[in-house]
Amino acid sequence: MKLSNFFSAKNLRADGIGTICGKLYIGTAENIPPSELIDTTGAGDAFAGAVLYAICANFATEKMLCFAANVAAAKCRALGARSGLPRCNDQRLASFME
Repeated sequence: MKLSNFFSAKNLRADGIGTICGKLYIGTAENIPPSELIDTTGAGDAFAGAVLYAICANFATEKMLCFAANVAAAKCRALGARSGLPRCNDQRLASFME
């Protein structure tokens, strides 16, 4: 199983009443075959939790988003909100934990 590492960043800027600037990261995520998709309950929470973990572990933004998508995809392969969450020693996360 390989998660695509395609991410691109676009600079954003809006002038007017107040100014907004920043980057929008766009990327692809793993396509889970229908036969492996069990339950999406908690996938968003898994993604958010993985982003927080990655921030605390000082992951690069591109790596952080791939990591979070991979954690959410792993969660979708099991029933329930927590039973599918991968552990740090999970093979699917090995490339991120180096």
